[in-house]
Amino acid sequence: PVQRQRWGADQSLPHVNWGDLFFDLFYVAAAYNLGGMLISALTPHDWPRGLIYYVGIFGPLYNTWETATYYESRYTQVDYAHRLFDIIRYMMVSTAVLHIKPLDLLADPKSLEALIFASAILLESIMHLGLNLELYFKGRGD
Repeated sequence: PVQRQRWGADQSLPHVNWGDLFFDLFYVAAAYNLGGMLISALTPHDWPRGLIYYVGIFGPLYNTWETATYYESRYTQVDYAHRLFDIIRYMMVSTAVLHIKPLDLLADPKSLEALIFASAILLESIMHLGLNLELYFKGRGD
C-alpha cells in the first residue's frame, strides 16, 4: 500500500470506484435486516434482549465500515493480490449481513445464525489486522 497524499501537499480527492459503491450496499442490506430483527423483538418481554442484540450486531458492522473507509481514504493499492483480498473481505461482510435474522433465530442455541455472523465478523477483523501489519512493515509514505 502507498499513502495517497503526502503531508502538506495539495489535497486531491480519489475517484470513487464501483467496488466502494458495491461495498456500501451491504450496509443498506444490514440496515434492512436489523430493522427486521428489531421488529421481531417488539414484544413486551423481548425488547430489552432485542436492543442488546441490535447494539451487538450494529457495533461490529459499523466497525468494519469505519476501518474499511479509513484504510481506503488514506492508502491505495493497485495489485491483484490486494483486490482479491478486498473481495474476500467483502464476502465476510456479506456473510455477516446475510445472517442477521429475526431475534428468535439469533437467540436459538440450535440455530447457527449467530455463530456464522460472529465467525464472519471475526475473520474480517483478522483480515483487517493483517492489513494493519502490512502497513506497519511494508507501507510507503510519510
